[in-house]
Amino acid sequence: MNLKKGSYFIKGGENNCNFQRKDKFKLVSCPVNGKFCTDILPAINALYAESEYEHANKKFQKSIDKLEQAYNKSLELKESPCANCVAFFQSNITGTLESMQKELHGMSRGFFNSKRYNQAHNKLTSVLMNMDLFRSKEYYTLSVQEITHPL
Repeated sequence: MNLKKGSYFIKGGENNCNFQRKDKFKLVSCPVNGKFCTDILPAINALYAESEYEHANKKFQKSIDKLEQAYNKSLELKESPCANCVAFFQSNITGTLESMQKELHGMSRGFFNSKRYNQAHNKLTSVLMNMDLFRSKEYYTLSVQEITHPL
């Protein structure tokens, strides 16, 4: 599994501005030649790019929703050769959410805080906790399957 950056283009909505950003993920080599991710990888990249656009416009709730959708989209890759890619996607998406959480924490706390970001910060904290719970259940399931189905 090798992934590299590509490019992606979004035409702006309300502001009528254009937003260009690199693809977060691009398939470079794959043991099954990308057979399983032909629809899923572009969807994850599109959701990630839309999230970046919303984040740049300070629409944190929408940005969080898009990243959560991208995370859930990565779960559609259930084939065993795709496990490394799924873990890579999820790790990057979770890292982005954690960075956003630090940013929102700083903006919603302290002397010059803005209470308008409290709701987004609370939602993001909840989303990250749900992702951690799901990830730990998924790993448990995988380890049980490996034990009960010896090679």
